[in-house]
Amino acid sequence: MNLKVDGHSPIPIRRQLTEQLRHVIEAGGVPRDQALPSIRELAGFLGVNPNTVARVIDDLKQSGYVEARRGKGVFVAPAPPRISARASCKTR
Repeated sequence: MNLKVDGHSPIPIRRQLTEQLRHVIEAGGVPRDQALPSIRELAGFLGVNPNTVARVIDDLKQSGYVEARRGKGVFVAPAPPRISARASCKTR
């Protein structure tokens, strides 16, 4: 998974990370039902605050891209939202 955030960008880090993770999931970069790295691992790798990563994961949970499994971690949802559904929302 190739994720990068730009601290100098006018786009907030949270939004950058959310969009990148959505794209990776939609493109099949992380297979369905596969675990994502932990919040601490992602935060350390990206050099961002773990609270930011936790909020991104919460956003992805609410939008149906990932699901939390108690005691196991966060996994890509078995049926994440379709790309066409997201694209049609952007064109309006």
